Amino acid sequence: MASNALAPVPEGTLRAHRAAFGLFLASQVVVFVVLASVRFLIAQESVAGVNQLLGIVAVALALVAAYAGIRARAAAARDLPLDCDRRLGTALVAGALAMAAMFAQWIVLGVAPGSHYGEVFYAMSGTWLVYLLIGLFLVLAARSRGRRVVYTAANHWDVEAPTLFLSWTALIGVVVYILLYLI
Repeated sequence: MASNALAPVPEGTLRAHRAAFGLFLASQVVVFVVLASVRFLIAQESVAGVNQLLGIVAVALALVAAYAGIRARAAAARDLPLDCDRRLGTALVAGALAMAAMFAQWIVLGVAPGSHYGEVFYAMSGTWLVYLLIGLFLVLAARSRGRRVVYTAANHWDVEAPTLFLSWTALIGVVVYILLYLI
C-alpha cells in the first residue's frame, strides 16, 4: 500500500455509512414531494412558456454527470486513481453545464415569476439547482482529496458518497423535468 493511501474501512462501518447515507437521501425526497404537491394544488395552469429543449439538455447533462460519477466510483473500487480523477472531472464539467442550461432556461422563460406556475417552476428548478450545486461541491472535494491521498478498493467512501448524491440529484432532475415540462 502506498504511503498516501487511505487505511481500509471495516466492512461494518462502511455498511453503517451506506445505510445512514441512504436514509439521508430518502429524507431529502420529502422536499421534492412537497414541491410536487404544490405544483398540483396551486399551479393549475398548463405547461406554457418553457423551453423543452433547454430543460431536456439540463437533465441530460445532469445524467451524464451522474454516469461519470458512477464510473469514477467504479475506477476507485478497482484501484485506478487517474481514471477516477478524470471521471470526477467529467462529472464536474457536465454538472456545471447542466446548471448553465437551467440558468439559460430561466433567462428565456416566458412565464411570469408572479404567476402560480412561474412560482412553482422557479421553486422546483431552483431547489434542484441547489442540490446539484451541493453535489458538484462534494465531487470537487472528493477530487481534491483524491489528489492528496490514493483511494483504494478497500477505502473509497469519499468518492462513493458524493457520486451517490450526484446520481440521486440527477434522478430527481428527471422527476422535476416530468413535473414541470410534461404534466
